[in-house]
Amino acid sequence: MKTKLRFTQRFFSILFIAGLLVACSKDGVDGPIGPQGPQGEQGPQGPQGPAGQDGEALGVPGPQGEPGETGPQGPQGPQGEQGETGPQGPAGPQGEQGETGTANVIYSGWIDSELANNVISTSASFSIDAPLMTQGIIDTGVILVFGKSKPNPVTNDTDVYGIPIVFGAALQQSHYFRAETAGQLDIVVAANEEGEPVGVPFFGEYRYILIPGGQSTGGNSGSDTLGNKTSHTDLSKMSYRDILEQFNIPE
Repeated sequence: MKTKLRFTQRFFSILFIAGLLVACSKDGVDGPIGPQGPQGEQGPQGPQGPAGQDGEALGVPGPQGEPGETGPQGPQGPQGEQGETGPQGPAGPQGEQGETGTANVIYSGWIDSELANNVISTSASFSIDAPLMTQGIIDTGVILVFGKSKPNPVTNDTDVYGIPIVFGAALQQSHYFRAETAGQLDIVVAANEEGEPVGVPFFGEYRYILIPGGQSTGGNSGSDTLGNKTSHTDLSKMSYRDILEQFNIPE
C-alpha cells in the first residue's frame, strides 16, 4: 500500500516539474535578433502588364512641358519692289482761319520829327532809319506809318493819324512817306497851295509798322502793297488803335 502511494506522489511531482519547464519556455525573455544575412540575387523580370488607358482620349491632358529655347533669327530677305501709288483721297474740310500772328510783325517806337518848327519852303523831308525794312518787305510786304500831332497847348492832348494824309482848311498840308531804299523811310511834308510855305508841321513824332510777306502790285509808297491775307488798302482804313489790337502791338 505504501509502495503505491509513493509511486503516485512521484508521478505528480514529475508532472509538476514538467509543467514548470513548459511554462518557463513560453514566458522567457526573447534573445537578440541576429545579423541580417546578405541580399539575395534579383529574380527574373515578370511579364509586362496590359497598357493603361490614354489620358488625352479621356479628356485629361497631361502636364505642359517647358518651352524650348528660341532658335537663331534667320537672315533678312531682300526688299520687295515698291507697290504702285494708290489713288489720291478726297480733300479734307477747310480748317478754321487762325488768329493773326505777330511773330513777323516789326514795329518801331515813336520817333521825334527832324523837320523845322516852321518850314518856310514849299516842302521838306527827313529820313528815319528802319534797319529791318528789307527789299522783300518793300516789294511784297505792308508798310504802315503813323504821325502823332504836337501836344495841344491848352489840353496837352495829341492825335494819331495814318500817313499819307492831306489836311485842308487852315492847315493846307500834305504828309506822306517814301520807301525806296531798304533800311530807310523818308518822311515828306508839302504845302497844298503851290508856291506857299509849309509853315508849322502838324506832326511832332512818327512811328512805322512793317508786315512781311504778301504780293506786290507795283509802286513803293506803301499805299499799294498787299500783305499775306490783308491788303494795305484794308489796313489803311483802320484806325491806329485798331491796328494795335489787330497785331497785338504795344502802345
